[in-house]
Amino acid sequence: MTTTTTTRKTLLDHRFGFPVLLVDVPVRTMRGHEVVDVNANLLQGAVLAMLARKPAPLTGAEVRFIRLALGHTLSDFGGLLGVSHAAVIKWEGQGEAPTKMARGTEFLLRYLATEHVPEPVRAQALPAPSALPAFRQALTGSAEPGPSQGQELEVPGQLLEAVA
Repeated sequence: MTTTTTTRKTLLDHRFGFPVLLVDVPVRTMRGHEVVDVNANLLQGAVLAMLARKPAPLTGAEVRFIRLALGHTLSDFGGLLGVSHAAVIKWEGQGEAPTKMARGTEFLLRYLATEHVPEPVRAQALPAPSALPAFRQALTGSAEPGPSQGQELEVPGQLLEAVA
């Protein structure tokens, strides 16, 4: 069986429960099907990092992804954020719509997501400590436009090259 590896300029990936646009990503063709040829842990970490930086409010599907990536049950996750499991169910039930959670809760959730970003991705995708005030402003209401409802999250391919 022969496989070929190429680089796709863009590839829309829906495996996370929401659309993620992979940019300059290596793909392998196996048995006539294209398969993303990256480290799955780095890809998950890159998606977490990009969600933490996303200027628009998180959607229900994105909150569910973060909860599962962090390995929490509904109750554990709610306890971590200081809310009931019913609140988490409500947020996740929003699907592709914004959750409308409190800004402070969303900031905490994004911070927790950054704590689970693998170090090779963290160095490239997350702001340096000196940039945290601007990062906080972007998360809590900056006017900077970004992905919103109905748009995909973009993950640059260089974030996925940190580990061969």
